[in-house]
Amino acid sequence: MGEKDNARREIGALYGFRVLMTLLVANFHIWQQSWLPQTVTLLGSRISFDYITRTGYIFVDGLILLSGFLLFLPHAGCRQEGTKPPSVLAFYRNRLWRILPSYLLAVLAAYFLFALPQGSYASEGARRLDLWSHLTLTQTFFLQPYYGTPLNGVLWTVCIEMQFYLLFPLLAAALLAPYFRRSQRVKRTFVNP
Repeated sequence: MGEKDNARREIGALYGFRVLMTLLVANFHIWQQSWLPQTVTLLGSRISFDYITRTGYIFVDGLILLSGFLLFLPHAGCRQEGTKPPSVLAFYRNRLWRILPSYLLAVLAAYFLFALPQGSYASEGARRLDLWSHLTLTQTFFLQPYYGTPLNGVLWTVCIEMQFYLLFPLLAAALLAPYFRRSQRVKRTFVNP
């Protein structure tokens, strides 16, 4: 699949939408920590953006949904063109190389620079569970690492994304299977009777 094929499957406006959702999530987190007022005065009228700010957390789900849509575009294109779907191994390799290096750096930096020096763990077992669950991207399956980690609590979203990426090729294949079965039947019936 060439650069021209990829360009044909991109929807440029979604990049802007992704930036907008990211800014809304960032604004929510800044507001959550600072309680800065979410109002402006324009031509003597007070305009409140509080309703937008208070719902900023919802756009995390929107970003994950958008990610799933964009990941499925090449599969949908293959369905439309009748070509072979993208490689599962290439998909996993791309996701791992794109996400794991910076994720592991963030986890290990938080662990060695903050959690350990500050004595953030109540017990050796809690320390091991927290570190191990973060290194294996399973922290959302355990209460303490999910809610009470000193290793950068917002990393739970990376965990959810990686779990989605693990399942994505199966979901894509399941969505495309009925189409490919039907197209094979049509070929057997009309092309090679």
